[in-house]
Amino acid sequence: MVNGLTQLTTSSTADGVRQARRLGVGTAAVLAAIDLVYVPARRISNMYLVDAALEVGWVLAWYRVDKPAQGNRQQFNWPSARPVPHDAPRKNDRFANGESP
Repeated sequence: MVNGLTQLTTSSTADGVRQARRLGVGTAAVLAAIDLVYVPARRISNMYLVDAALEVGWVLAWYRVDKPAQGNRQQFNWPSARPVPHDAPRKNDRFANGESP
């Protein structure tokens, strides 16, 4: 819980995102390693292999986030969907040109 709160409260500067990435990747990697060591040793349930797969997913997700330039302290741009005005016609919208349903 502390790791998640730390990641959520870091600043959105390049340095803050780097800190959140390091914490997220490190935590996920350690938890996956623990699962992958103790499941074969029969110390924990095989269900923890699912947890290990999810942790690997988190590592991959963190590496997919656009990395800011090194030493750059400018605001970080998270990848997200661009908001579309409600009255803007959508691509391939057959009703955008006035046709009725």
